[in-house]
Amino acid sequence: MITIDTLILAFNIFTFLLFGIDKAQAMKKRGRIPELVLLMCAFFFGGAGAIFGMVVFNHKTSKMKFRILVPAFFVLNYFLSIDSFSLIRQILSYLLQIIPE
Repeated sequence: MITIDTLILAFNIFTFLLFGIDKAQAMKKRGRIPELVLLMCAFFFGGAGAIFGMVVFNHKTSKMKFRILVPAFFVLNYFLSIDSFSLIRQILSYLLQIIPE
């Protein structure tokens, strides 16, 4: 069974890889991943992957909007996951108990 934690981990790995791909594309002077896509991935629970991508690939670290927004999204992701996912887990657990096998 796939859990919410597994999905979040997978999305963070995906976001990390996007930063790496964009950095490689930048070095080759090829088509780039739009900044909006990178920021939206960070916003939608990919904040940790985005931070690691920025640090490991030294990518977007000079852009002030990334230096401010990505850590802010990470903190927002953290607080939302504490409250929201515990409620979602409770609802899913209840539904699994009442649905016949």
